[in-house]
Amino acid sequence: IFTAPTAGEYVIRATPLGEDGEGSYKLKLDNAPPPLAATPVRLGETVEGELTASDGVSDGGARADAYSFTATAGQRIDVTLKSEAFDTYLELYDPSGESIDQDDDGADGTNSRMVATLAEAGTYRIEVRAVSGDATGAYTLAVAEAEPEPEPVALPFATLTQGEIKADGPRDDEGRVYDAYSFSGQAGARVQVVLRSGDFDAYLQISKAGEFEALGTDDD
Repeated sequence: IFTAPTAGEYVIRATPLGEDGEGSYKLKLDNAPPPLAATPVRLGETVEGELTASDGVSDGGARADAYSFTATAGQRIDVTLKSEAFDTYLELYDPSGESIDQDDDGADGTNSRMVATLAEAGTYRIEVRAVSGDATGAYTLAVAEAEPEPEPVALPFATLTQGEIKADGPRDDEGRVYDAYSFSGQAGARVQVVLRSGDFDAYLQISKAGEFEALGTDDD
């Protein structure tokens, strides 16, 4: 299902996923059903909802509920979806209707959690559904404003720094708790960063200062 952003001619390409696929197919163009009606929620609100057999379906054909909220540019949100009845799934859409984030098991167990920094002001939409598209049952949705990203701490060269990841620390857009450090780099300069922990599986990311966009990552 596609929503045209402007009037004009559009081109559809029908293609196999792999390079070597071939064979016959059928294709049909038709008007799509209207989008799910979204229930307005406020940041800081918790909603008790239920997926039922009479609910509408998402653009992907899954039974879903939709919620909308208004946010400002640069605002960070923390969305949690919990259910004992089904394996939860969250998806976030920007004011133009484009999907910008999704999560399956970002919270404990099969619950979902998204922490996102919103690029523009406007009305955003959250879609609540199950990993299994026909599942039903009660759920709890919490939509909150997340704390602003903290200023990174200057990290000196050739100095061992002792840190601690705590559950109440800041969280990135994947819902992971993190500590942030900064250093000044020159074009072409090579730096080595080593992170060790006996308590958790360590993960490193490096970005330019400003909006965080990983330019280098390492797990093991």
